[in-house]
Amino acid sequence: MSVPSVLVGSQANRILVVGVGAEDDTADCNLALSQAKVTYGGRTLTRAATAVSGTTGYRSCNGLFYLLNPPAGTANVSITFAKTVQGKIDNRHAGAFVIYQAAQAAPVATATSGGNSTTPVATAIDVAAAGALVVDVVTEGETGTFAAQSAGQTERWDRSCTSSSSAGSTLAVASPSVVELGWVHTAPGRFAHSLAAFRPAP
Repeated sequence: MSVPSVLVGSQANRILVVGVGAEDDTADCNLALSQAKVTYGGRTLTRAATAVSGTTGYRSCNGLFYLLNPPAGTANVSITFAKTVQGKIDNRHAGAFVIYQAAQAAPVATATSGGNSTTPVATAIDVAAAGALVVDVVTEGETGTFAAQSAGQTERWDRSCTSSSSAGSTLAVASPSVVELGWVHTAPGRFAHSLAAFRPAP
């Protein structure tokens, strides 16, 4: 699957962030995200975090991937799931955006959560760096739309197909603290939620 024509600007200290969500009828869902390969214009992204919902019946799963200093311009994001589960994955979605003035380094913190039925979905992350930016991806095992719930949280993308949906957002953190990103979905069900925090450029 792919996210076509992702535009990367020429601003300094940029990071491309890709959120990927999926649903599957076996435990292979989480394996698919933990072994997925994500590229932008042929450059391989690094996996920051993956999450999976509860263990009964179908599972929702998702992952966050990033690329430091992506080249300015336009290219496709390509997502390839592990060959062993490629044919089993149902309902795949993805979104991509670029953050700027971010340190060219791995996330300073990550967090995940998952369950069978919770609304709103809310996951805390301990951010030790002032001026950090938290990014996330949330996946629900039903079609519908999401609404971001936390103060200052900005939705960046929202996708739905067949019988599941995913969305992504950002939240700026002014000072070191534990913050929470939350979502309400129009048809809440099994969910997965992955978060990562990137510190600002020095």
